[in-house]
Amino acid sequence: MSIAANGIRLAWRGTWLRRTLILTSFPAVICALSIFALEQVEPGSQKRFFRSMAILSGVQGPNRLSIPSDYKRDVYWPLLMANFFRYPQSIAMVLLVGLIAPRSISFDYRSKGALLYFSRPIGVTQYLLGKQATLWFYLACITTIPALVVYVLGLAVSPNLSVFWDTWDLPIRILISSLCLIIPTSSVALWMSSMTEESRYAAFGWLAMWVLGWVTFFALTLVASMQNAQSSGGSVLSVETIALFSPYHLLGRIQNYVFGVIEYDTGISWAFTILMIVTVATQCMLYWNVRSRLVR
Repeated sequence: MSIAANGIRLAWRGTWLRRTLILTSFPAVICALSIFALEQVEPGSQKRFFRSMAILSGVQGPNRLSIPSDYKRDVYWPLLMANFFRYPQSIAMVLLVGLIAPRSISFDYRSKGALLYFSRPIGVTQYLLGKQATLWFYLACITTIPALVVYVLGLAVSPNLSVFWDTWDLPIRILISSLCLIIPTSSVALWMSSMTEESRYAAFGWLAMWVLGWVTFFALTLVASMQNAQSSGGSVLSVETIALFSPYHLLGRIQNYVFGVIEYDTGISWAFTILMIVTVATQCMLYWNVRSRLVR
């Protein structure tokens, strides 16, 4: 706990971190206003709004959402939350982790600060748990907590208590989606930090992973569209397959599935499998790096 508390306090001193946290509060406000508007506008406007949100979520192919003829909170509210997690908060996550994680372990290598930690009766597991808890706290501040606050505010502005029975599972979906985002990203970021004494290399590797994933996704999407245009048989590369090459789009598909925006398919099972393998592998390598570098 002391390692996590110290990490949270030190990270809070960063000016850019505080600015990022302030900026990430605006999407939550927009999401809350959207829910309020949905509860007040006419059914026709609700349907048009839902259609635009479905297009924004990238729902394609056989798993396209069917637009209900009437207003259904169990469909509309999860879609809003899915877009909240996938777009503004996922991008904010990349920036936030890039500000905190690279210095987290690499700085201890360089400054020998870990000697102070391990002079106490703690092990590598407790050390890593404290480092990861720092990231978990700040990531929860931009994902889990704002989403739950928006949900509570949505209940408050709703005309009757029936909204709770329509959306009772939404907090559970928020927690699961948060875990799918927070745990793998913190594990990968800290593993990169444990690979070097220079935090700038870890920061570069973290940002390069997301940028290269984006470039790969759009390049393969272009290739698939060209194949579709030249052949009537269709392309071998599907959107579900291409998304596996980009961390951002892989996480986006998982979160869309958790919120019920898309239905289950083989691409979802592969996405979950890759996410689990990456998380376990980076946790093991992170433990090995710290044990071999800091514990003599």
